[in-house]
Amino acid sequence: MFAACCVLLASLVARQEPTTFGEGELDNPTEFEVSASAAGFLADADRQLVELRAGSVADADRERAWNTIFDAWHYALESAGADEWNLPDPSRDLSGKSAVVAPDVTDSRRADGIERAVLRRMGTLDRRELAAWDARFGARATEELARAVDDVARWAAVERSYPATDAAARAATRLCDHAFAAGRFELARAWLSRAERHVELGSDLRATFEPALARRSTALAALATPTAPTDDRADEKLSRSRGFGRARAQVYDRPLPTRWRDGDLSKELRRDAWLTLPSPGATWLASGRLVVQSDDALAVFPAGGDGAPELVRPKTLLRGLGLNVETRVPRLRHDPVPTLTPIAVGDELVIAVGTREARSATARSVVARLAFPTSVLELDPAPAVRWAVGGTVHVDERGRATPLGAGFDFDELEFQPGPAVLETELVWLARQANAAGPRDESRARGSTVTWAVALDLATGRPLWQRRLAVGVIGPREDVDRFGTRVFTDLAPAALVARDGRLFASPHTGVGVLFDAADGRLQWSFQSRRRRVEQPGWLGTSPIDAGDGSWIWTPSDSDRGYCVRAAPDDTVGSTRGSLLAGPPFEIGSLRTILAAVGPRVLAIAAEPDGERLVDVDLASGARSDSFALAQDEHFGNQARVTATRVLVCTDRGLALFDRERELFLLDRIDLGATVTGLVRGGDGIVALGAGTVWRVELR
Repeated sequence: MFAACCVLLASLVARQEPTTFGEGELDNPTEFEVSASAAGFLADADRQLVELRAGSVADADRERAWNTIFDAWHYALESAGADEWNLPDPSRDLSGKSAVVAPDVTDSRRADGIERAVLRRMGTLDRRELAAWDARFGARATEELARAVDDVARWAAVERSYPATDAAARAATRLCDHAFAAGRFELARAWLSRAERHVELGSDLRATFEPALARRSTALAALATPTAPTDDRADEKLSRSRGFGRARAQVYDRPLPTRWRDGDLSKELRRDAWLTLPSPGATWLASGRLVVQSDDALAVFPAGGDGAPELVRPKTLLRGLGLNVETRVPRLRHDPVPTLTPIAVGDELVIAVGTREARSATARSVVARLAFPTSVLELDPAPAVRWAVGGTVHVDERGRATPLGAGFDFDELEFQPGPAVLETELVWLARQANAAGPRDESRARGSTVTWAVALDLATGRPLWQRRLAVGVIGPREDVDRFGTRVFTDLAPAALVARDGRLFASPHTGVGVLFDAADGRLQWSFQSRRRRVEQPGWLGTSPIDAGDGSWIWTPSDSDRGYCVRAAPDDTVGSTRGSLLAGPPFEIGSLRTILAAVGPRVLAIAAEPDGERLVDVDLASGARSDSFALAQDEHFGNQARVTATRVLVCTDRGLALFDRERELFLLDRIDLGATVTGLVRGGDGIVALGAGTVWRVELR
């Protein structure tokens, strides 16, 4: 599956500075699929550009040199695949400044999508040089766009191959209109953003395109809908609450299996034992019913909250369609991320079930959309399968199985928790376990390929699939006292979205930014890996800091990073780096719950117990809450408002006042571990293994 042009570990290590950002050894074996042809074209163009910038080219030869550079950029765009990378080479500079791309101190640890690599270079051109680019390709691009007629794929090819030309801006605008007419508003916004990028680079295009782009931007803004349901009433109630009232527990599934009870765990693992419990997920249907997904069942609670839930076995439903899936059996893992993430679409539900780690040869990971009965008069209370996709087939609502389209094969993939829910599609991270990388030992070392997969929300049909990176799951592997390699198995963090792009943290030593609409790769950044025995972050998704950056705390690292969603490639820009600030050590921190710029609300593990802390990462200023009891531990699930923090522990729930330096208002002991909180509803709904608690606020 992987071409010989993949980058080897040795080359990555050679590119890493041991003292980069003061982090020391990265010890990061992440591998990328690099386009050999595009990398060659870009390297040749970079050498020519350095000579031009240095004045080493005679005046009579300068036009020919520019044309050679422009041709190389064009060839790079046309020769590269959709999921291939380019590795910047920070060694080619002139007087301490990059002569090729906008300076970025992260170049030694980043990879760029081929399109972004070219656009970074074009961002260094002045107006006269951009005019030379247009003179070289403008007419050719216009001719190709005219020959494309109504072929959408050829429009996209023109847009990608001839950036900063009239034809590219026009093709992107047409694609925006085409997506708009089809109701694909998130895709329309992506094409509009690309049209704006072409106009920004080609300054002579502004007078022609800016009014038309402004009209489209206004129309799309009016149609914007939140990507996740909110419940202002519940948050308002939480913000005013002084403590907890009554708590009512309801069992939704069988109790915790005997082999997972505390008595069966070693002393070393007991501290993290509650993190190894089956972590259910839950969501609210439009009718007010609560659906909880455990390891092998769905529990549907009545809208009023009274009465026993109805249990549905997805495995049984899918078996009737010819899709044989094994139960997602919980594994002992240092993984606090909920293993299941059901998605509500009105009164319908999208779920992922199954795992590639089952013994059965027919086991597969399946994504399915289920429709629940909305009337008590319906005879069959079981949900109907609207569609299902897994392995090499797609099943529609009539049970008809058809092969997936060319280029799609999910038979070796395991869909991960935390997909991104867009307006008309779902974007999942999927893993191809034990996949061979460019080196023979990669399979033995536990390498896995991380893919991004988009499915149409209405039909379940695959839209696109992009390979992100190859890496070892979890912290750096170690050798135990018996000489056996030890790995920790971490699920990826949930995808986070910003301005039409998604950030993935697969916990394989890398963070990747890609377009939400069609998966175009933007950039990736390698993190430092930690050893198994070192403290790590408790797996939360990147936190939006509100200043155009995310606070990224990968569980396989002992560092945190402030990464920019959209670095400014303009030469001289103070926002050109991928990092908005230097990496910070984990120290006593374990989970970051919220952030405003460099100021974060976090959980810290101190010698006298765990506590909430309010920390300014820039200055180090900090205020702390009272510590929990020595044998009580926070989870990473919380609800945060401007005035309150509600956080789960391995005993129950705790409520803190943000306006009074994190004063502990109240805590409630539920007699069991809380692994999740469900947003929405009048009160607090907490999840545990086999139990849901409804907690009143007062």
